Amino acid sequence: MTSTSRPRAAVPTARQDPAPPEELRIERWDTARSTARLDDVMDVYRAAFLDLHEADPVRARAERKAYATRHLTSPGFTLVAAVDPTNALVGVGYGHRGTSGQWWHDVVRQAVAAVHGVQTAATLLDDCFEVVELHVLPSHQGRGLGGRLLAELTAGRSEATTALSALDDDASRTSAARRLYAREGFRPVLERFQFPGVATPYAILARATPRLAPPTA
Repeated sequence: MTSTSRPRAAVPTARQDPAPPEELRIERWDTARSTARLDDVMDVYRAAFLDLHEADPVRARAERKAYATRHLTSPGFTLVAAVDPTNALVGVGYGHRGTSGQWWHDVVRQAVAAVHGVQTAATLLDDCFEVVELHVLPSHQGRGLGGRLLAELTAGRSEATTALSALDDDASRTSAARRLYAREGFRPVLERFQFPGVATPYAILARATPRLAPPTA
């Protein structure tokens, strides 16, 4: 990836005057609905992330859509959507259970094992919910929507841990996304990590899955 600037086509987004947070609905979409609105999902992904971090966001969107299509059939796939009163998608998060044979899972497990040992890698990733994407349209950022999506996405998971990757360049380390993950208990397992063929540094963040306290007598 490079930081080369070039003209970029506009991406359709939600209405110009964003709805107040209390008017936004958080919904869980099943695989059929996620498939039907996958282009909407990718438009949010592009506006929130690819336009900012990819030299060719059109190409990157097409590549990520191909990955997302495969993710739809992954074990434990879950997608949560934030929609405004017009039913426009303004934020989205999705993830699935990590298993051997998945690219992200295998690359990260090997890297964690190399740095922290095989047992730590097993503890963190053998029973893990992987947050694949979490994005909010720029017009709706800064109003707590990312936190609401993350909470709904990870609520009720049975896996022992939750993990994700986040940008780890100097600017990103103090970003709103990284502050959100820190508040939610995610801690760095790997820092300045580079995925194969990718120059951008990432942090691998993980936490134990929050457990409900047992009812008091």
